[in-house]
Amino acid sequence: MIFSDIAKKAQKFTIDNSPMLLTVVGAAGTVATAYLTGRAAFKAAGVLREAGLKKALRGEVSMRVDDLEPSTFTLKEQVNLTWKLYIPAFTVGTVTLASIVGANRIGTKRTAALAAAYTLSQTAFDEYKTKAIQKLGEKKALQITEDIGQDRLNANPIGSREVIITGNGDVDCYDCYSGRYFKSNAEEIRSAENRVNALINNNFYASLNEFYDYVGLPRINAGDEVGWSSDKGLMTVTITGGVTTENKPCLNVDFSVSPVRNYFRHG
Repeated sequence: MIFSDIAKKAQKFTIDNSPMLLTVVGAAGTVATAYLTGRAAFKAAGVLREAGLKKALRGEVSMRVDDLEPSTFTLKEQVNLTWKLYIPAFTVGTVTLASIVGANRIGTKRTAALAAAYTLSQTAFDEYKTKAIQKLGEKKALQITEDIGQDRLNANPIGSREVIITGNGDVDCYDCYSGRYFKSNAEEIRSAENRVNALINNNFYASLNEFYDYVGLPRINAGDEVGWSSDKGLMTVTITGGVTTENKPCLNVDFSVSPVRNYFRHG
């Protein structure tokens, strides 16, 4: 029973960490392949020199022993004399290549699966928000949004966070998507919303980072991966009021429709 549990845990660890393990094998294999190839080449030079010496002693070549080079033999003869020496390097190289390809395939499949799960969760959340408005009415739904925003402010006290100075206002704001505090105001945020929607109308899509550019916030790594497209409708910013833990007014900035992956594949 104990051995069975250990085997299952080992199997699970291997499956969960297969990309990392295959990458390690690929890295080690690359070094090993280079070493084995160099060693094989060194041995091959000796084999060819020894064969060349025998050839010279038989009078098949009229050269001094010190002058014998691999060129004494044709390419076919060199291969026939030395190919077995390269079997270890070839074998390790094949395993290395298979490991690198395998790690890439597993990583690609997992990324695709995560992207699909993200899209489904975002779609379900947006559908939930739409249904909440239909059932409760816009006023009550907005109150729920404000309550959620206040919970976020309470969970992320401004006193322990960096406040980004954008130069576009002096009101404390909280970006719900990236979890950053910044200085701005409702007018500037609405202006950024309008500019992003102009991009969507003209170019059919816009990224989250383009919204951050207009607001004055630094870009984030995921900001070019998600955005909005014309076939999904224009981007709408939700601004609700809240109070920081220091009892100062703060605007919660969120999106009615969350930015999605592959936004540039409109239609």
